[in-house]
Amino acid sequence: MSRWIKQEYEGAIAFVFILIASFIPWQVTIADVGDFGTLISIRWSVIEVRSVGGVTELETIYLLTDALNLIQNDAFAYFWIGGTAIFLFATLLACALFIREEVVTRRVRVRFISGALLFTSGIIYFTATGFAIVSGVHGTHIPIGSLFNILFGTILLTNRYKMGGSLEDSNSVGQIGSKPSESEIRND
Repeated sequence: MSRWIKQEYEGAIAFVFILIASFIPWQVTIADVGDFGTLISIRWSVIEVRSVGGVTELETIYLLTDALNLIQNDAFAYFWIGGTAIFLFATLLACALFIREEVVTRRVRVRFISGALLFTSGIIYFTATGFAIVSGVHGTHIPIGSLFNILFGTILLTNRYKMGGSLEDSNSVGQIGSKPSESEIRND
């Protein structure tokens, strides 16, 4: 299997994926609230923005702790907290990559760690959305950022190479030091 990303660019791509994921809300909820109009809740990891009826005077920004007090579904809240904790680890990794990419990429498997953090946070946020839907929380729930986290994590996790930097040969999976075939070298 050929690589999606060359090894020397993995740190930069991991940083970019985490940066993009931090700007995409993990969930958007649109609900009709009767006479007040439409309630739109946009949730990022640590904040939630609510807008009622599209009127800017009624827009409110809640930090994670305040937003969780407004939520009646405990499972949804617990999964939101869990997803945020894991995503904050990914954010710390992105900060470390930004500051000292060479040192970080030499010491840890950035592709694997950032991919696992993004994928896991996406699954947990997606599960939180599922709990909101199943428990009857009013509105249409759109897990935008959850899906992007899963996608970015999958791309990083499926970027296969050996610790020595060579591609994995289908006949020698897991054998360190085996030589790549001629076709794999040409595809690089």
